Amino acid sequence: MKKLTTLMITAIFILSAPSLHAFNSAQLAALKKTSSCTYCDLSDAKLKKADLSNAKLRGAYLTHADLNEADLMAADLSDAKLHGAYLNSARLSNANLKGADLSGAKLEGANLSTAELTGANMRNAILDNANLHGANLSNADLSGVNLSNAKMHGANLNGAKLEGANLNNTDLSGADLTNATWIDRSKCKEGSLGECKK
Repeated sequence: MKKLTTLMITAIFILSAPSLHAFNSAQLAALKKTSSCTYCDLSDAKLKKADLSNAKLRGAYLTHADLNEADLMAADLSDAKLHGAYLNSARLSNANLKGADLSGAKLEGANLSTAELTGANMRNAILDNANLHGANLSNADLSGVNLSNAKMHGANLNGAKLEGANLNNTDLSGADLTNATWIDRSKCKEGSLGECKK
């Protein structure tokens, strides 16, 4: 009986405790009002189709947030935590994602053209059919990333890590692959343009 009572009390405590990953509703309201929420907690927030163009979200926690089809054009997402975020068909052109954690993020059909992604962690992200035309991905960690059918014409992949990445039908024409780590772990030589010269 004592064990059953203890189990019931534990269950009630767990079910009534606030989620450790729940977003801060006051900060979400502030973002919607001012388009600014630096270093705030928006984990798991429902922002599908939200207009966040030019928003200031530097260092924000957006882990597992629903940003599908959101407009994040020219938004400042530098150092943001976007681990496991849903960004399918999101508009991220000209966005600042420098140093952002996009590991495990879903970016299918997303537009990241001319986005700044220097030093971003995109390990195991899904970028199938994404538009990365002219994006700056220098030193980005793209290990194991699904880049199949992605448009990466003219992208800066200087020093990027592409080990184990899926590059099936990926358009790399004009992309700078100097010093990039190729899918087979080999290093691309200086002057690798559109293809990895070993």
